[in-house]
Amino acid sequence: MTPNARTVAQQIIEQKVVAAISAAPDNLNAVAKAYLDGGGRVLEYTFRDPDFSRNIAAYRGLVEHVRELGIEHSLVGAGSIVTEEQVSGLISLEADYLPDLIVSPCWSEVVWEKCLEKGILYIGAGQTPQEIFDIWQKHDEAGEKYCIVKVFNAQTIAPKTLKGSMAPFASRQPAISTLISGGVSPTNVKDWFQLGGASAIAVGSGFFPPNDLDSWTGNVAAAVAAAEAAV
Repeated sequence: MTPNARTVAQQIIEQKVVAAISAAPDNLNAVAKAYLDGGGRVLEYTFRDPDFSRNIAAYRGLVEHVRELGIEHSLVGAGSIVTEEQVSGLISLEADYLPDLIVSPCWSEVVWEKCLEKGILYIGAGQTPQEIFDIWQKHDEAGEKYCIVKVFNAQTIAPKTLKGSMAPFASRQPAISTLISGGVSPTNVKDWFQLGGASAIAVGSGFFPPNDLDSWTGNVAAAVAAAEAAV
């Protein structure tokens, strides 16, 4: 059974490095293992295939692979979820396959409502101060004790810009935590934590170059180390 939303939110904030995986199914297990071997524990499989059934099959395969690896405190979620059909398909899965978290590249009211009903962590996306405030307000009105905002697409803003945008919300309760997604690379991880004040980052394709498999685990380990140093 999936942990409750608050527990998952706390683990993301403590872990600080989420894997946003959109690898082809034949490469998925290798990416997941490299990420877990590097010290990461929270995986988000992004539903990019237009065929929802293929996404579900790949997601289920990832859940099974992570379970077989037996690494404690590993979580698996689903990303790029925006429609009622998608979220309904996920939350109707057997208990052993329910996602630990569901993530969107925007804010989806229907996904938020379905996740609330099921007790699954939902992370919606925003970038401007108004979008971030609107997401915080949703969590506050629902009585949630956490609020994680996915800042997407982060390659369009600078770390210092994000920190400035977040400053007016510093005293808000529940506290707003930021998950930086899009444009995060091995060369700018430290900037997002040190200059941008990021709560967590999403590591994607830039950390898993197809022509350099030997670098995968090291790239993730370096990101985890940078996150720990930023505490």
